[in-house]
Amino acid sequence: MKQEDNNPKPPSTRTRTNKSASLQSTMLFQNEEQDKIYKHKIRKSGMICNTNDIFKFVSQVISKDSKILSQFSNGICLKIIASSNNCFKNFNPRKQFLEFVKPDQNVLCKVYDFYQSKYLHLEQRQNITRDYDESELNILSSIKDKDWESIYETIITSFLREFIALKRIEDWNSSRGKVNQINTPKLLQYCWLHDFWINRDNTFYGPILIFENFEFINDNKINNIRREHNFARQIKLLKLAGIDLERHEFCFDENDECFFIDFGLASVDNDENFNKFDLDEFIPENH
Repeated sequence: MKQEDNNPKPPSTRTRTNKSASLQSTMLFQNEEQDKIYKHKIRKSGMICNTNDIFKFVSQVISKDSKILSQFSNGICLKIIASSNNCFKNFNPRKQFLEFVKPDQNVLCKVYDFYQSKYLHLEQRQNITRDYDESELNILSSIKDKDWESIYETIITSFLREFIALKRIEDWNSSRGKVNQINTPKLLQYCWLHDFWINRDNTFYGPILIFENFEFINDNKINNIRREHNFARQIKLLKLAGIDLERHEFCFDENDECFFIDFGLASVDNDENFNKFDLDEFIPENH
């Protein structure tokens, strides 16, 4: 039996030989001949920022005991439960959360993935079928009949919308008392990952947001007056902060406090930051 590689190469340099279709690289455009259908054609728009302003470092995570939350998987991102020991092996949490993160504590990783989405899209276009797991089936369903250009642009814009909304929330909370806090998981760290390696069949590439983990993430039933009140209050606070949500993803803790957990479709008013990013230069220069 072939031994498992304990030091896997990043997906940008390795191949996945155990799949039924070949994908030589996670780099989005290998060359014009190989990858013509994936060539990115988002028009230039005179934007003045790039994502080096966001991604201060590039790293990798190897976490074999991670769990993909398949019910949240789609062609934009995946939610993965991983150990803090594995996530913060090569880099630290943000300074304000150094004491909050404990050894072997579970964290929630939200990966805006360019690797598996592209691979599955390629299989779909080539009418390749095999045994898919639940996460892959959900991704395939979400990207059905879409071209790679639109999928790629959606991944980028969703990440930027979430990142900008989370920063707005941090600014809001920093100047408000406890009663007026917008409840979200703590954003422990964010960076660009050249590899999030779980096993040979599950490896991801792209931006990552690492949050504190909520054991109650699936508890989203508004089944009493207290939950109804707390949900309405969080919506009101988000609007006061200038954040509008196209879709509500939320959960409740044991005290019926409401937490919002997804801002990929959020829009922030009076904020030109989103329009300053050049989508053609999304992958950091230091990758």
